[in-house]
Amino acid sequence: MRWALLLFFFPFAAQAASAHINVSFTLTQERVTPPPILTHPKVSIHLVLHENGTVDDYTHVPGKDFANTGRLGEQRFRVVNEHTITRSWSIGSQQRRLTITTEGKSCTADLAISGSNEFPAYAPKLKMNAIFRNAHVDSITCRIE
Repeated sequence: MRWALLLFFFPFAAQAASAHINVSFTLTQERVTPPPILTHPKVSIHLVLHENGTVDDYTHVPGKDFANTGRLGEQRFRVVNEHTITRSWSIGSQQRRLTITTEGKSCTADLAISGSNEFPAYAPKLKMNAIFRNAHVDSITCRIE
């Protein structure tokens, strides 16, 4: 069943054991404390959708890398329809939802940010957590390999 869903999602996946999706986005956000400054973090997310329905999720944010494995339809990964999946996460009391829509061998991505305007996050230049606010997406790209 999950392989059939993967075929709907990526018709070309029948030729490969897995599908790779790369999403990159740049945010603008204001660091409130310590010293206020406008920041522009670049985030890269690499998803590998496997034939058995598992998803490997590799995320690089400035100063930190994360790797997770999940399943389509569980917790972080939801199947919206045969062309769309979402990945959700929280940063403090702020929620973020990445929506990836495919069409053939191409894709588009959208990042929705909701919840609290202020949120704590790691500040790589300070090597400590800081308070940020007013995050919004400057640019976002999506690519299927």
